[in-house]
Amino acid sequence: MAERVGLSPSPCLRRVKQLEASGLISGYVALLDRRKAKLDVLAYVEVQVDRHSEEAAEAFKQAVLREPEVVGCYVMTGGYDYLLKVAVPNLDAYADFTMKRLLKMPAG
Repeated sequence: MAERVGLSPSPCLRRVKQLEASGLISGYVALLDRRKAKLDVLAYVEVQVDRHSEEAAEAFKQAVLREPEVVGCYVMTGGYDYLLKVAVPNLDAYADFTMKRLLKMPAG
């Protein structure tokens, strides 16, 4: 990174540490190769909930957090309330997830 911004390593690291301390950099992420993790199917699922209360939203959130297949959950406007990003090994696992768990989620 230092080379890319035209600094020597020490001043570059010092600036990065300052950005972290100020909260401008709030964390780091690891990007996994889902295929190497044998998660060959990536699906986006639109979800419409029946109830729009704070309690219903919290119950749905907790249910989603319990599902390791859900790797992203986004609140939407328009025809659907949520967009779930689901990663599973194969189509059979996707069908199992949707029929046995997703359709039984509260408010979902």
